[in-house]
Amino acid sequence: MKIFVLVKQVPDTETSIKVSGASIVETGVKWIVSPFDEHALEESLRLREKTGGEITAVCLGPERSVEALRTAYALGVDKAVHLKDDSYNVLDTGYAARLLAAYLKDQAPDVILTGHVAIDSSSSLVPTMVAQLMGAASINNAVELSVENGTVKAKREIEGGTANMEVPSP
Repeated sequence: MKIFVLVKQVPDTETSIKVSGASIVETGVKWIVSPFDEHALEESLRLREKTGGEITAVCLGPERSVEALRTAYALGVDKAVHLKDDSYNVLDTGYAARLLAAYLKDQAPDVILTGHVAIDSSSSLVPTMVAQLMGAASINNAVELSVENGTVKAKREIEGGTANMEVPSP
């Protein structure tokens, strides 16, 4: 099974952030993997334990993003891919989604995991846009996950309870 996890490097929530125009002043900023993406990495390890296969962490961003991939390796992924783009602006979700989808299409993943929201922007647009660009289904807010015979089964949180979903692999 080919498991891919999208990870985003974000400023540590304990770091004081200064903004200049539409950009973060990076001097003195401590960068981390978005905590919700760490949850996705942990889920990928559980999934690999159940089904076998290989986990690839993918991070889009400037050179400093390599640190996010080192964290992914430390957690236990098999491979890490850095889509290096020094001009990447975290506010351009469409651009990010197009780059990620183009890479992922060529990889033929069985499942792509992401955090449920990016901690820096409080947005979950990129994962849904990637799925749409790939012509694949997207399940948000999953609390349980399994992949069998080309089918992804998930229990997801909804208002007032949970819902079971079943969709084809990407």
